Amino acid sequence: MIELLSVAFLLLLLGGIAGHGTRLFSRTDDDRAKTWGMRGPLTAAVAAAVAVIVLAVRQLMTCDSATACARPVRVLPLSPPVAGVSALDLTLRVDATAALFLLLVGVCGACIAVYSFGWLRDDPLRNRVAGSFSLFLLAMILVVVVNNVFWLFVTLELMTFCSGDLVRYRGASGGPVAASRTAVRTYLIVSHISLISLVVGVLPIVVRHATLDMSALSVSSGSPVPGFSFGFILLGLAIRAGVTPFHFWVPTVHPQLPTNTHAMVSAVMLKIPVYLMLRFFVGGIVGPAQWWWGAVILVLAGLTAVVTVFYAMLTSDLKVALAYHSVENIGIILAGLGLALLFSDHRFVGVPALRDAAALALLASLYHVVNHGLFKSLLFLCVGSIERHADTVRLRRLGGLCHTLPWTAFSFLVGAAAIAELPALNGFVSGWLTLQALFSGRQVYHRQAPVALFIMSAVIVALVALGLAIGATGLAFVKMAGQSLLGEPRGPRAPGREPWSMRTIMTALAGSCLLLGLQPWLLVPWLSAALAPLHQHMSGLVATPARLAISIPAAEGAPQYQATLPILPLLLLVGSAIGLTVLLRAWRWTRRPVWVGGTALDPSTMQYSGNALSALLWEPMSRWRQPGPVAPGIPDALPAREDRGSAAPYQEDLPLSPRRSVLELANYSYNRLVSRIVAVSDRFGNRFQNGDVRSYLLYMLVIVLLVLTLLAVAR
Repeated sequence: MIELLSVAFLLLLLGGIAGHGTRLFSRTDDDRAKTWGMRGPLTAAVAAAVAVIVLAVRQLMTCDSATACARPVRVLPLSPPVAGVSALDLTLRVDATAALFLLLVGVCGACIAVYSFGWLRDDPLRNRVAGSFSLFLLAMILVVVVNNVFWLFVTLELMTFCSGDLVRYRGASGGPVAASRTAVRTYLIVSHISLISLVVGVLPIVVRHATLDMSALSVSSGSPVPGFSFGFILLGLAIRAGVTPFHFWVPTVHPQLPTNTHAMVSAVMLKIPVYLMLRFFVGGIVGPAQWWWGAVILVLAGLTAVVTVFYAMLTSDLKVALAYHSVENIGIILAGLGLALLFSDHRFVGVPALRDAAALALLASLYHVVNHGLFKSLLFLCVGSIERHADTVRLRRLGGLCHTLPWTAFSFLVGAAAIAELPALNGFVSGWLTLQALFSGRQVYHRQAPVALFIMSAVIVALVALGLAIGATGLAFVKMAGQSLLGEPRGPRAPGREPWSMRTIMTALAGSCLLLGLQPWLLVPWLSAALAPLHQHMSGLVATPARLAISIPAAEGAPQYQATLPILPLLLLVGSAIGLTVLLRAWRWTRRPVWVGGTALDPSTMQYSGNALSALLWEPMSRWRQPGPVAPGIPDALPAREDRGSAAPYQEDLPLSPRRSVLELANYSYNRLVSRIVAVSDRFGNRFQNGDVRSYLLYMLVIVLLVLTLLAVAR
């Protein structure tokens, strides 16, 4: 294990040094140095990702129990800083749960690195982006494998700074500097608030057991104040994952990233908080699971899915829309985690049906972690190809891309079908498993009446919210795919051709989405192995090439819960779609110009927009904007209201038409909070930092007196 990890760490570190070294020690106009500064880190990233994939697959195939492969490896022994404090040894552990997330990091990292050879080829910042990507990949691997709480915090900070350097990309490449600065500041502030909350929640656990070793903490008695620790750890990880109402930073920060690495941030980095929730809540570090933990996470999951998918339907920017959809899928993943915690309460220990239902919910959550990593990487890489060809990701400037970028269009449609959870794609399988977990836990409703009432309410909220989110996701991607891929180009377009590296990776990811949708038995054994370190075991799930069957035992006198997903109808569905496509392409169609009443066709104004499709949903919640100058057609942004000023850091209005918009409540709330903080800061700053040297001398005198007083008391 340690050999493969050492190779991966060394390659990624050297790649980061090579990328930023050419930036520091070569001329700014030396294209050859920049090209080699790009190729070196990307080649190192591919090799390191392959090493990580080999390690992860080996661990998943051999770690068949909770104790197998769980022995930590000490890499860097460090003495305690003071007596009585636990050692700060850097220890690594790759059990089956960590191996599953390493597999996701490795697969997505390798795909994005190969894709980047084509996407970054002519980028003036290509060496810098490749170097930061290599270090970012290193940081994420470290977060997954570290087994010490102190080093977990260090690696989280390292991941923040490496990804934060990537957030500077748009401003450094000629984009709006103000938006770039706002994104960087927001990301750093949010990440540090998240880390502080995480430290506050973990501190009682560490103090009680006098150790920083996560393996020892997972078999301990947990926190002395489990509710306190759960609340702060959940707050910190929810902020980092963008859970509503903390989702405001995701659409602000993510569009500033390079589109190729944006795929890694949305598809993988947002899963790191989910991985830590599994470790802390399900793995036993905080303590035995309680039903209300699951109820809280279920409600947050449903709220996150519904709110973010609504705003994703309204935005006219592909990258912003996909950022919102990333958070929406975090909500779907957290629904499975919440169900697992809810069914794992000590009150239900003697109910085998709920024990299996908890394992099924957790397996569904892990399945969607993998699925989302694949189809979200695919969608972002398709958007990167669109941006490279059209030089924009605004829906109102796109159209007709199925004719100029056929490989990208096909791959985007596959990813859209997968994220909409349509049958025969991988998203459908994980969505089906999540719904089965919701239904299979019906025994919980026969427990104590007050508890059953709260549990039933949380499950109903989650079920309704997930149903709405899944349906709205389909509508949102009909809008995005229809407006960008179909119709006529809304501007001049040169014939495009994706480089081989981009085309190969997009096709491979599309094929993987189809494969895991038609043959889930390929992944289910590894997911079952990943449950073992979390003290979960799923015995009632049978996965074969022909079917996916669930059989959960019931209490005496109650019917057994059974559900089956046959594979043959899905294969027939795919075969019918392929056959129909072949027939349509073989048919001799005659392309004629569109008749528009005798006037010249203007594709930029004479085609339906996506807003017309989603108007039934947003129109009741929209409002009229104040009159202002309107450019021809529908503008990309509308003038801000006069009463808000220009200091608001986050966009409060999502423009829908020249005269109507929808208020983004989270951004509105945070703008009000920021303005209050700035006002209070100015008031105190003007009073205490007034530029008078006499005031500063007085402050120094007060501090000296306080120090002398403390020393006197200590004696």
